Amino acid sequence: MVAAASRAAQHPLHHANGPVSQVGSGKFSCVSERYLHDYTLDAAFTAQYLLGDELGCGGFGFVCSAIHRRSGVEVAVKFVLKRKIPSRGWVFDPLYRGGNALPSEIAILRRLSHDNIVRFLDFYEDAVFFYVVTEYHGTPWATKTARLNAVPLMSPRVASLQALDRPSLSQAIPCRRRSSCDLFECIEQHERFTEMQAQRVFGQIVSAIYHLHSRGYVHRDLKDENCLVDRTFTVKLVDFGSAAPLPDGSRLFDRFLGTVQYAAPEILRGEKYRGPEAEVWALGCCLYIMLSGEVPFVAPAQALHGTFTPCRYPLSPACLHLLGRLLEKSDRRRITILEVVQHPWLRDYVTLV
Repeated sequence: MVAAASRAAQHPLHHANGPVSQVGSGKFSCVSERYLHDYTLDAAFTAQYLLGDELGCGGFGFVCSAIHRRSGVEVAVKFVLKRKIPSRGWVFDPLYRGGNALPSEIAILRRLSHDNIVRFLDFYEDAVFFYVVTEYHGTPWATKTARLNAVPLMSPRVASLQALDRPSLSQAIPCRRRSSCDLFECIEQHERFTEMQAQRVFGQIVSAIYHLHSRGYVHRDLKDENCLVDRTFTVKLVDFGSAAPLPDGSRLFDRFLGTVQYAAPEILRGEKYRGPEAEVWALGCCLYIMLSGEVPFVAPAQALHGTFTPCRYPLSPACLHLLGRLLEKSDRRRITILEVVQHPWLRDYVTLV
């Protein structure tokens, strides 16, 4: 399977966000190796974790697997480059070093607890990076053994504890890119979902977004690549690097930090926006992709008019109705997240906490 940086150009589910840096030819095999080559990791981190494979990369940094030395449980570690965090991406935390600034991603993740949102575990910091440690979730869908009918419950990923009990500041740097565990790869491996499969997966994504909005936040980069899926079809929403508090009063977002294929018409028109309505549009894009294996709009001009390509496969009237409401070009007439939760096609598949 092609790497995330190049796979977008080879598949109809095209994405615009590129990696933080292209891997140079020859010397480095992945982004993490380029940045961590000859780099001394934070001592407190290496005392707790042994770094593993690269899992992905994006606009703010890259993600690697790691093994907790004491328990042997695998986790995900997002290395966020401090210089890449925009000025609006910082918050002041009175409990952190006497009121120092933290990336908003950490501040938001620490306040969330939901079965379909990746669980925050810890964070570390050095002069260059923040290390955001979360649970590891997902099935590498590009492997031959990953199939939709493989649904036995999985225990936590546990590695052998041999050779993990001694911390090392000069541990080997990951030089292998692991196959992705996201919804993009899951769909790519299986072409499309049946309505019942889509209801199960989409219901979990909606549950996560509903919880996020109810806590006063918006994700702002909802897409299939930010939804991790395991072989039981359990979904976890990840990558809160663009997340932000919901605007209050008359204040609106004036910058778009997501992926253009998921951008709502009001964003494409250059208008200021609140967030929840645009997130509902992105939900519609996700649902369409699940059901068809293709993006709903081949060009921004098509999205501006809200005329998505008819799905090649037969869909129930209730499903088509929900798609039409999600992909309504007017943000004022678009369905709300509460109405999505209560929609007849989906309401039996959404769990609210």
